[in-house]
Amino acid sequence: MSERWISAVKLLALLLLCLVLWQTSNLFGTEQVGERLGEDISALQLLITKAQSPAKEDSDAQPEPLPQSVLDLADSAAFGKKPKPKPPSAPPDPTLIGIAGASAFIKMPSGTVVPLELDGETDGIRLVKIGLNRVLIEQDGKTHELTIFSGLGSDSLLDDSSTEAEEKNQ
Repeated sequence: MSERWISAVKLLALLLLCLVLWQTSNLFGTEQVGERLGEDISALQLLITKAQSPAKEDSDAQPEPLPQSVLDLADSAAFGKKPKPKPPSAPPDPTLIGIAGASAFIKMPSGTVVPLELDGETDGIRLVKIGLNRVLIEQDGKTHELTIFSGLGSDSLLDDSSTEAEEKNQ
């Protein structure tokens, strides 16, 4: 290419760059961008000077509050939605894990699995009776029936009167 064409292409590229910058500044608003950049630059300068300065010996010194632009950014959804706090849940009920002879393996509310023998007691839970695929436990003065496989294959160990009392408690 000749020198003349190279100069024309450079001029055209410069004009396109100016046009892109002008459109970008109109898109974001030049005053707002300038103010935000100034705040961010001053906040960065403050952080850099604090990092370079020696640590203070005074343990009672309070750190300076964060700039408002940082607080606004933290409150925005720029990093995703803030997770909602989960409400505290009650400890889970005891769960029957398995039966082996005269012992039953019960998962306690604390999460540990404990072997309980007939009439044995652990953490306020007493094993009262063992059936084919279910057991009766006593907890806090109440009798509960725990089952494996939704209790399919055997009859309930609760008496008719205790079944009514159990239904009323639920």
